[in-house]
Amino acid sequence: MQLFVEMVSDLSPLLEGALGSGAGGAGGASGPDADSSAVSTQTALLCIDTLGRAFAADHSAEFKPIVKVMMKFVDSDGNEAGAGAGAGAGEGAANKQVLSTVFLCLSTLCSESGPLLLPYIPRLVPRLLDSFELTCHDEGGRGDGDG
Repeated sequence: MQLFVEMVSDLSPLLEGALGSGAGGAGGASGPDADSSAVSTQTALLCIDTLGRAFAADHSAEFKPIVKVMMKFVDSDGNEAGAGAGAGAGEGAANKQVLSTVFLCLSTLCSESGPLLLPYIPRLVPRLLDSFELTCHDEGGRGDGDG
């Protein structure tokens, strides 16, 4: 069990590197490299999600550093949201996918570890609502039961 908990700290540098390379944050990579980086980032986040489901209730302290890294993804997306559609369509889609995976992972950790995410709620919830709003605008109202 301790081996699995140690994996959380091993995944943190991977996510920090992805944040710096633009897989879900400030931009930088483009084309196939961006897609590959986004997939790797999502895979790491889904691993953290799975580890969180299994171990966050009993080992919440080990997840605190990774939560800080995931909040950097949330904050970097929030800083870009005001800039509009400056990114290319593929890069924007990859960022949205990574951000949605970050939100999924944070929701799992919130439900499993209790008060771990409480200090981040004032930053997290507005970004989540902004993301929902942008998604609704991007889809042009298609998400309201057309069928």
